Amino acid sequence: PVSQGRPGAASEEGEGVTLNPKNAGAVSLFLDKARKRFQLVQEAESEQRKNEREDLRFRGKDQWSEEAQRERGGAAGGVQVPSRPMLSIDLIQQPDQLVYNQANKAELGVKLHPAGDNASDELVEVKQDLFRRIWRDGGFHVALMWAFDRAKKCGRGWFEVITRYDEDADLTGPGAFDQEIAARRILHQENVYMDPSAQEADFSDAKWAFVVAWVPLEDARRQFPKADLPESGAFDWMGTETQAPGWADKGRGEEGSILIARYWFKEIETETLCLLKDGRVVVKGEGQAYPADQIETERSREKVTVYVAKICGTQLLEEPQEQDGKYFRLIPVIGREQQPVDGKRLWEGLVRPAMNGQQFANYAATAMAEGMALEPKAPWVMPEGQDEGYEHEWQQSNVRNFPVLHYRPTALGDKLVPPPQRAQIDTSKMQLAMMAWN
Repeated sequence: PVSQGRPGAASEEGEGVTLNPKNAGAVSLFLDKARKRFQLVQEAESEQRKNEREDLRFRGKDQWSEEAQRERGGAAGGVQVPSRPMLSIDLIQQPDQLVYNQANKAELGVKLHPAGDNASDELVEVKQDLFRRIWRDGGFHVALMWAFDRAKKCGRGWFEVITRYDEDADLTGPGAFDQEIAARRILHQENVYMDPSAQEADFSDAKWAFVVAWVPLEDARRQFPKADLPESGAFDWMGTETQAPGWADKGRGEEGSILIARYWFKEIETETLCLLKDGRVVVKGEGQAYPADQIETERSREKVTVYVAKICGTQLLEEPQEQDGKYFRLIPVIGREQQPVDGKRLWEGLVRPAMNGQQFANYAATAMAEGMALEPKAPWVMPEGQDEGYEHEWQQSNVRNFPVLHYRPTALGDKLVPPPQRAQIDTSKMQLAMMAWN
């Protein structure tokens, strides 16, 4: 990474504690690695994200396949035919809402317990009260339930932990700069991309992550006035697409849009902790050197520092800023994680296992409705000429209830032909549909 205390001095990793935007080589290396990582996670999660989109659309009442919609919408094999009904009777809504209500009433949170020699019930009670206050006033319940709603539908949801200034504090004193912990929901949770090499269920071992959004070019200029964004009409769309494919879209908005990402990454260093015989713990190589006879034991540990920067495909919009803690502030909410198949991690909610059953119910209900609609409209069978003079009655006989239907008697040779009769409709198909629906 870029060495600490040496702004703009880049190594082959392309990340760093300080990154001078004026050092074009360091910035280029940094952005190149970020783009490769983003492309990697897009490819690794393509199947999962396709499933998530299908699940959300299905739960959004789009429960008929595109092929079925085309055929029933009035076109079959390129031939125009009358449109047919497509009923969607949502059987997933009730269990979906039931699970949501149970989670909403569960008062989800963290329960603290004393652990360690210096812990006490009194201290835990104070910290628990602080946590309840943060949870209540920081919007954690709203953010969590938004992420939970997506997780139960398609398998994964996300929300973010943030710090913000306390605007209710006394702004005339030092309290004007007090900060509080809060949660923020992520409206488009599909825009969160996490390091696919992470092994833990909560992605706590992820080494990098992205939160992306398409921003119109005019808005990007306003948000990042110090960035080198060209004026209207001067943006090099072709060059940007060549250098950073997928990071710019000329067709979005009046002037086009660029993809802006909050790019989270970790800088990991290995250090050695030494337990001295007098009970102190020191870091080997820092400060005073201790002879071997004063060291009781030692072990190595990873020292993790988290940074976040804002980038677009070809520019560093905001330099990396160090974050508190050793974890990303992106919190996953998981529906159900499947056992990996062919090296791929997959997650699902309650929609995907119910899709086939829901489609079967929709087909059964639609077939029953079609049968009911066709049954009273059975065509009349009549010899030619029997409707002469009364065509208006017979043309409306299937949509109006006439008290009398007139017809002209006709003869075949010396015998009268029977009057018009209804054709018999096969109702067995509707009976099967009713059995399937029940």
